[in-house]
Amino acid sequence: MSSTSGSGHGDDAGSVNSFHIGGSHPPVQVVSRELVSPASPSPSDPFFLSCFDIPWQDFHYNRRLLFYKNPSRQSARESYSDVHASSLVQSLKCSLSLCLVHYYCWSGRLSKGIDPPHRLFIDCNDAGVEFVEAFIDMPLSLFVQDGFQMKPVFNELCQTPDHRGDRLFSSPLLSIQVTLFSDGGLAVGVSQSHVVADGQALWDFMVSWGECSRSVSLSKPPSHDRQRLAVPNPSLEKAQRWVFFPDLSPDDEVTLREEAGREAMGPSKAVGKGTPSETKHSAPVDTQKRDRHIHEHEEVPDFIAGLKDDVVQWVFTLSASALKKLKSEAGEGFTSFEVMCAHFWQRFCLARNDLPGTCTSFFIPINCRTLLKPPLPPAYFGNVIGSRVVASVASKIREESLAAIASRIHSELAAFKREHMVESLMHWLETHENRIVPTLMSAPPRPPTKGLNVASSPWFPAYEVDFGWGKPDAVRAAKVPGEGEMILFGGRPGSIRGDLEICTALPQFVLQSLLQDPLFLGVSPCPSDSD
Repeated sequence: MSSTSGSGHGDDAGSVNSFHIGGSHPPVQVVSRELVSPASPSPSDPFFLSCFDIPWQDFHYNRRLLFYKNPSRQSARESYSDVHASSLVQSLKCSLSLCLVHYYCWSGRLSKGIDPPHRLFIDCNDAGVEFVEAFIDMPLSLFVQDGFQMKPVFNELCQTPDHRGDRLFSSPLLSIQVTLFSDGGLAVGVSQSHVVADGQALWDFMVSWGECSRSVSLSKPPSHDRQRLAVPNPSLEKAQRWVFFPDLSPDDEVTLREEAGREAMGPSKAVGKGTPSETKHSAPVDTQKRDRHIHEHEEVPDFIAGLKDDVVQWVFTLSASALKKLKSEAGEGFTSFEVMCAHFWQRFCLARNDLPGTCTSFFIPINCRTLLKPPLPPAYFGNVIGSRVVASVASKIREESLAAIASRIHSELAAFKREHMVESLMHWLETHENRIVPTLMSAPPRPPTKGLNVASSPWFPAYEVDFGWGKPDAVRAAKVPGEGEMILFGGRPGSIRGDLEICTALPQFVLQSLLQDPLFLGVSPCPSDSD
């Protein structure tokens, strides 16, 4: 088991540079590409999209990877076999076609309506799901050796549909890539339009696909009644209660003004109360200038372009025992999730060591299925995600206790649920043409903010996807698309209940600092057991 001590982090830190540079790999060879349609015709009625679905047209596809070490049950000495490969791929293709009968909207295409005009819907025309078979001449066991740490090749194990402009209406809503490795290992890459499904719905679908592959009845047949989320009479009055980015608290506003005033008078050195004495932090730097330099290279993101933009893809693990320790430190009244977020936020702010007068934020998605009245069924297939942004001043997050930071997060989440913000959000979306990005881009400028963004839940059944050869050995993001984004997975076979895996993308200097921080409890993944 990896150590959470300072020396263990030191070893991890040394691996950042070597991994960052060593990204060469054999090419991924596409063997075939086709469209898979449902095994029987789909209903032809226009498929209604709710106010929770439509805004996602402006966002990237979600891309996830599932790794299986030996699905063909070959021995470790056997090499790749065309016979095994053909059988595996054909089985996945046939079971996908059967599963699409239940999840038929995946095989349609986005279209715009006439009544009401310009509103997106899904034309369930059975145009099909993209299915790509690929091969890479390298063993999957190379990934096993470092616990499936993030690698540049992961990005090539998953399709990247281009849905910009008019291609929004022609791109497949779901793309599957099955890549076979030279030692018989297999990766299933999933690229999905977020317009169709949120994370809960996606993984419910994947579990159902596995059940179809095993010829068993669906344990959770999908509910497609999205009309339950229709807003017949959108109200500006109800919409006014919703804000995406809350203002700072009065105390934080005072701190921000005071720090900005002191900074204008001359440089100072900020040392947070939570800074461990063993960790040397340099004087605060002009991170806005540094971030502008980083963002100039966003067209060639992360370390696929080498060291150019300093953003590194990485996986941390956070053990259940580490979470228990954090909960004990924070005290009663907080969930494991709230405490985990508080810990990462504080150590992140310490690692960045921003100048005084810098804002920071933590974005948290909220599954609203049970918050609606009446609640949606657990098997609802679609998007039902709200959000809260917890904002503060970076120096305060560095200095506050873990309990104080967890309390900030807890209070925002509790207020969302207590004040029935779901209804306000729905009315806001419907009165703003169900578009988030254009609305926020036209809003008055806000102070530059660096923070973290949770993009999934460790309770999603990602590790329950069984196509007949067992659960995945690892589940990963193909590539974390945004700096500071945290994609959480839980339930890896062999792990303890409560253990977390966190895929993220961070500037190299932040990652290096975290891995050298003896009080940061995230560690690199342990090597997986080999067959």
